[in-house]
Amino acid sequence: MVANRAIHRYSPKPHHVIPIIASLLFLVLYQSVFTKLVNLDISTSPADVSEYKTKFTSGKVRRINQDHSKTNLDSKRKVGLVTETGAKTKTMRKMARSKTKRFWMRKNKTSFDTPEWRKELMKNYECQQRNRDRLMTARQACIAYNLRPSKRQRHIGKYIVSKKYKFMFALTPKAASTSWKHFLRIVDPACRGSVYDGVKLDRQMLSISSQDEKEYVHAVFFREPLERLVSFYYNNLHYSSPHSGNNKDFDDEIKKIGIRNHSVMHFKRKGSIYNITFPEFGQLVLYYRANGSVPISGHVRHQHLGASLCSHMFDFIGHFETLVQDATCFLELIGAADLFSFPETHIPRGSTLFNDTLKSLPRSVLNGLIQLYKIDYDILGYAVPKIWSTENNTAAV
Repeated sequence: MVANRAIHRYSPKPHHVIPIIASLLFLVLYQSVFTKLVNLDISTSPADVSEYKTKFTSGKVRRINQDHSKTNLDSKRKVGLVTETGAKTKTMRKMARSKTKRFWMRKNKTSFDTPEWRKELMKNYECQQRNRDRLMTARQACIAYNLRPSKRQRHIGKYIVSKKYKFMFALTPKAASTSWKHFLRIVDPACRGSVYDGVKLDRQMLSISSQDEKEYVHAVFFREPLERLVSFYYNNLHYSSPHSGNNKDFDDEIKKIGIRNHSVMHFKRKGSIYNITFPEFGQLVLYYRANGSVPISGHVRHQHLGASLCSHMFDFIGHFETLVQDATCFLELIGAADLFSFPETHIPRGSTLFNDTLKSLPRSVLNGLIQLYKIDYDILGYAVPKIWSTENNTAAV
């Protein structure tokens, strides 16, 4: 009697059997469909497969033809990652070990860069002539400001140096310096610089004599001075920036010199952030320049001084505003244009933010900033912006 009750108790009920069978059928069907989607049959794919993607570049529709070898490579990676117990391919393992390559893949992920696009971009751009004009402008402006070449040897500690391609590259903060730092390490993994290991280079360390240096290409990139200042503000001080949590020192300096006598906070989920406006930042820069020093940041320093442009000769001057074109010219000078191409990491977004930010400045502050950076405008070959209005005390673009 007891045994019969146990059998009856643990035997499946009719209303339990149907859901169990339905679940099993669902799992079987799901597995078969998933296997078909994942298990790519590479051997049966046609040899002349070509995939066309439609993308927009400068308002035009472009058709990018991806060749069959790349399609096969992507297919092999999917099969290797999914069907072979999650094992990565040799190429993927190398990428995983290299932080620089991971960064570069991420930065270039949204690029529209293709050989056809780059050829069209360079079609009407006479980069070598522009470089000669910039070098001549810099020499003449340096002489006009009585900044003569130095008789001392060039201090190579602030350069990125490649003995393979024979170049010395000077980084300028907020002029794609981070992108250049990673890109040049891809061009020559053996290139040296304090930005990589924190060690300042010298000639003895690199075994480069003054005579050897004459064979090197000396290059530097600059940016429109006020646009660079605005970029630094939004990247480091504005409350919407992820780095704004470190701007207490700027707020303390603003109160110290009397721009305001109290802190203004912006409240976020993760805590309060010091709210520093661009007019306050502009007044802070002018105050310290008037007192002969800028202890707040090297990003507000004159660009020509950071690169010692008037003290030593350069072979190439590029501009941030034409970054991809000038980068291609630089690669041609060092003989690496056929092997590497600088990606379109800085897509122009127009000048709306720049203009609106300058409009927020009082006329006196704006005029002071223009006069402060006029030497950079003259030496670097930029036109001074006409952004002040005579009708009121604010800027007008």
